[in-house]
Amino acid sequence: MKTASKTSNTRRKRSFVPAVERHRLSAPPRVRHREREARRWLDELGARMTNLAFWERRPEDYVSLKDKFRIHTAMWKKLERADPELCASARWLTWYESTSELDLTYKQWGDRACRRVERWRTIRKGMQRAGLI
Repeated sequence: MKTASKTSNTRRKRSFVPAVERHRLSAPPRVRHREREARRWLDELGARMTNLAFWERRPEDYVSLKDKFRIHTAMWKKLERADPELCASARWLTWYESTSELDLTYKQWGDRACRRVERWRTIRKGMQRAGLI
Protein backbone atom coordinates (compact mmCIF):
# COMPACT_ATOMS: atom_id res chain seq x y z
CA MET A 1 0.00 0.00 0.00
CA LYS A 2 1.39 3.37 -0.98
CA THR A 3 0.98 6.48 1.05
CA ALA A 4 0.24 9.86 -0.36
CA SER A 5 3.15 11.38 1.56
CA LYS A 6 6.37 11.65 -0.36
CA THR A 7 8.49 12.45 2.70
CA SER A 8 7.59 9.50 4.93
CA ASN A 9 9.64 6.98 2.94
CA THR A 10 12.79 9.05 2.50
CA ARG A 11 15.75 8.56 4.78
CA ARG A 12 16.68 11.48 6.93
CA LYS A 13 20.27 12.53 7.21
CA ARG A 14 21.47 12.59 10.79
CA SER A 15 24.09 15.03 11.81
CA PHE A 16 26.98 13.80 13.93
CA VAL A 17 26.69 14.81 17.57
CA PRO A 18 29.78 14.14 19.70
CA ALA A 19 29.33 11.83 22.68
CA VAL A 20 30.29 14.64 25.05
CA GLU A 21 27.26 16.59 23.86
CA ARG A 22 24.96 13.56 23.96
CA HIS A 23 25.90 12.84 27.60
CA ARG A 24 26.14 16.47 28.72
CA LEU A 25 23.29 16.17 31.24
CA SER A 26 25.17 13.55 33.26
CA ALA A 27 28.29 15.71 33.55
CA PRO A 28 29.56 16.76 36.97
CA PRO A 29 30.19 20.49 37.50
CA ARG A 30 33.24 21.89 35.72
CA VAL A 31 35.92 23.79 37.65
CA ARG A 32 38.03 25.28 34.86
CA HIS A 33 40.76 26.98 36.86
CA ARG A 34 41.82 23.69 38.51
CA GLU A 35 41.91 21.41 35.44
CA ARG A 36 45.69 21.34 34.99
CA GLU A 37 46.20 20.44 38.64
CA ALA A 38 43.42 17.85 38.44
CA ARG A 39 45.04 16.25 35.38
CA ARG A 40 48.33 15.96 37.27
CA TRP A 41 46.49 14.39 40.21
CA LEU A 42 44.75 11.88 37.91
CA ASP A 43 48.08 11.03 36.29
CA GLU A 44 49.58 10.40 39.72
CA LEU A 45 46.61 8.21 40.63
CA GLY A 46 47.05 6.23 37.40
CA ALA A 47 50.78 5.87 38.02
CA ARG A 48 50.19 4.56 41.54
CA MET A 49 47.60 2.04 40.38
CA THR A 50 49.33 0.58 37.34
CA ASN A 51 52.10 -1.96 37.16
CA LEU A 52 55.27 -1.43 35.23
CA ALA A 53 56.05 -3.93 32.51
CA PHE A 54 57.27 -7.19 33.99
CA TRP A 55 60.85 -6.59 32.80
CA GLU A 56 60.93 -3.15 34.49
CA ARG A 57 59.77 -4.13 37.97
CA ARG A 58 60.84 -6.20 40.90
CA PRO A 59 58.38 -8.86 42.12
CA GLU A 60 57.55 -6.82 45.23
CA ASP A 61 56.48 -3.87 43.04
CA TYR A 62 53.44 -5.76 41.71
CA VAL A 63 50.10 -4.05 42.49
CA SER A 64 47.21 -6.53 42.78
CA LEU A 65 43.65 -5.74 41.79
CA LYS A 66 42.62 -5.55 45.44
CA ASP A 67 45.46 -3.08 46.13
CA LYS A 68 44.47 -1.00 43.10
CA PHE A 69 40.91 -0.70 44.39
CA ARG A 70 42.16 0.21 47.87
CA ILE A 71 44.53 2.87 46.50
CA HIS A 72 41.86 4.30 44.20
CA THR A 73 39.24 4.57 46.95
CA ALA A 74 41.64 5.98 49.54
CA MET A 75 43.07 8.63 47.21
CA TRP A 76 39.63 9.83 46.06
CA LYS A 77 38.38 10.05 49.66
CA LYS A 78 41.53 11.88 50.74
CA LEU A 79 41.18 14.36 47.87
CA GLU A 80 37.51 14.94 48.60
CA ARG A 81 38.27 15.75 52.25
CA ALA A 82 41.35 17.86 51.53
CA ASP A 83 40.23 19.83 48.45
CA PRO A 84 36.60 19.51 47.27
CA GLU A 85 37.13 21.93 44.38
CA LEU A 86 40.05 19.93 42.97
CA CYS A 87 38.00 16.75 43.47
CA ALA A 88 35.14 18.24 41.42
CA SER A 89 37.56 19.19 38.66
CA ALA A 90 39.09 15.69 38.66
CA ARG A 91 35.62 14.12 38.48
CA TRP A 92 34.74 16.34 35.51
CA LEU A 93 37.97 15.40 33.71
CA THR A 94 37.30 11.72 34.34
CA TRP A 95 33.79 12.12 32.91
CA TYR A 96 35.05 14.10 29.91
CA GLU A 97 37.79 11.60 29.03
CA SER A 98 35.45 8.64 29.30
CA THR A 99 32.73 10.22 27.15
CA SER A 100 35.13 11.61 24.56
CA GLU A 101 36.53 8.10 24.05
CA LEU A 102 33.10 6.84 22.94
CA ASP A 103 33.54 8.40 19.49
CA LEU A 104 37.03 7.03 18.86
CA THR A 105 37.87 4.16 16.57
CA TYR A 106 39.64 1.17 18.08
CA LYS A 107 42.99 2.32 16.67
CA GLN A 108 42.59 5.87 18.00
CA TRP A 109 41.58 4.52 21.39
CA GLY A 110 44.61 2.21 21.46
CA ASP A 111 46.97 5.04 20.49
CA ARG A 112 45.54 7.24 23.24
CA ALA A 113 45.87 4.42 25.79
CA CYS A 114 49.52 3.81 24.78
CA ARG A 115 50.35 7.51 25.23
CA ARG A 116 48.64 7.52 28.63
CA VAL A 117 50.52 4.41 29.78
CA GLU A 118 53.85 5.89 28.67
CA ARG A 119 53.08 9.08 30.59
CA TRP A 120 52.17 7.06 33.69
CA ARG A 121 55.34 4.98 33.33
CA THR A 122 57.58 8.05 33.43
CA ILE A 123 55.62 9.51 36.36
CA ARG A 124 55.86 6.21 38.25
CA LYS A 125 59.61 5.98 37.70
CA GLY A 126 60.02 9.54 38.97
CA MET A 127 57.92 8.75 42.03
CA GLN A 128 60.02 5.66 42.71
CA ARG A 129 63.23 7.68 42.47
CA ALA A 130 61.78 10.24 44.89
CA GLY A 131 60.72 7.50 47.29
CA LEU A 132 56.99 8.31 47.07
CA ILE A 133 56.06 4.75 46.12
